[in-house]
Amino acid sequence: MTPERWEAVKEVLARTLERPAGERAAFLNEACGDDALLRSEVESLLAAGEGTGGFLESPPVAATPEGDGPELATRLAVALADRFTLERELGRGGMATVYLAQDLKHDRPVALKVLHPEIAASLGTERFLREIRLTARLQHAHILPVFDSGAAVGQPWYTMPYVRGESLRDRLRREVQLSVETALDITRQVAQALEYAHREGVVHRDIKPENVLLSEGQALVADFGVARALGAAGEEALTGTGMALGTPAYMAPEQASAGQVDARTDVYALGCVLYEMLAGEPPFTGPTPQAVIAKRFAQPAPSVLIVRPSVPRMVDEAIRKAMAPVPADRFPSVARFAEALDRSSSPSAATEATTAAATLPRWKRLTRHKAAAVGALVVIALGAAATQYLTLRSRETPARGTLLGAGVLAERERLLLADFGTRQVDSGLGGVLTEAFRIDLAQSPVVTLVSPVQLAEVLGRMERPDTARLDPALAREIAVREG
Repeated sequence: MTPERWEAVKEVLARTLERPAGERAAFLNEACGDDALLRSEVESLLAAGEGTGGFLESPPVAATPEGDGPELATRLAVALADRFTLERELGRGGMATVYLAQDLKHDRPVALKVLHPEIAASLGTERFLREIRLTARLQHAHILPVFDSGAAVGQPWYTMPYVRGESLRDRLRREVQLSVETALDITRQVAQALEYAHREGVVHRDIKPENVLLSEGQALVADFGVARALGAAGEEALTGTGMALGTPAYMAPEQASAGQVDARTDVYALGCVLYEMLAGEPPFTGPTPQAVIAKRFAQPAPSVLIVRPSVPRMVDEAIRKAMAPVPADRFPSVARFAEALDRSSSPSAATEATTAAATLPRWKRLTRHKAAAVGALVVIALGAAATQYLTLRSRETPARGTLLGAGVLAERERLLLADFGTRQVDSGLGGVLTEAFRIDLAQSPVVTLVSPVQLAEVLGRMERPDTARLDPALAREIAVREG
């Protein structure tokens, strides 16, 4: 298309957009006359807005307060027509609208993201483009790169590869829960991308299933460009727009309270995403974003074992550490988080994870006499616990008062739980008892139980394999060593 022809197309298009939708067809008949090619070119540009509502077939659409909508899509199509052909809208998020476009110079499909006008106004076009150029230097196998950037009709835009696959959100909608192996594999790949970006000084701030793309067995993290620009713009400028800097279901407490964010903020979000992949829902839910955020401050991170007991215990411990409300209590980096997950995949961890599941089939093969004995043991234990609790209640004594009051335990005393052993032929009972006590003590307001993740770190410092059975002798040695 020659420059003269392009000017003619733009003039007719601009005059068409000034008219109500019902009058546009008649105007095109008059303006284009016998020039069928001119009419076809104008109509193709008008059709670029069909993903957000038609122009020739639909009533006029009122512009949103921010100026976004089909009219903006069409103006973008006109402004970028010498570089891209806008085909359709792919999606719309809190920060930007993304279109499928054809890169005319390189003859390839791209995802073209255009910032919402109110976000662009707060960031500043020049600042955004400067930061997006720096982000384009991020080159990693699990990061969706930035191809190009610019501004059109006052709106900053940038392009990324169009991935032929699906987002993690799409997969979770279809499958709800993923296998432990698949969830850990996706988490490790995302962690590799984040660790690289953190070394380059970029915190993502919005890790969520929608920003993890899956293609040919690979996980790709998207939207690092917006993340760096947000960081450069500062929290205050964007807060004034009413836009959340992140997504409530995955937002760390310090981010929700406009505090200082760093790599540990992404650790928290990645822990939330892993929890959802295993549990089938985010760790915190509520009727409103405010309710979701409030739960993070009022409640500890839930255990995924509550909804999916087959998840390895060390995976659950790693998730809860990643989601600690205080950043200092989390893993200091996503690399450390990934290392903890790797330890959970070791042969010893796999054996521990299947103890409960493997025990049930064996119990089914027990004699009726042994099954009755195990049942009696459980009933006696529960009865004893209930009796103790009721006795304490009758004396109006808090359940923890007997231990603290007698000076046996100090407030938040650290405890290390050794593995139970049994003299029974069915040794699986010891593992079940150990796990039952561990889960119970972990909920205690009196003591702080040494987690499997912390125990593995101690064993590593002692140059002991993490497969070592924690018998009373070894537990005592660790207690003395670690104080």
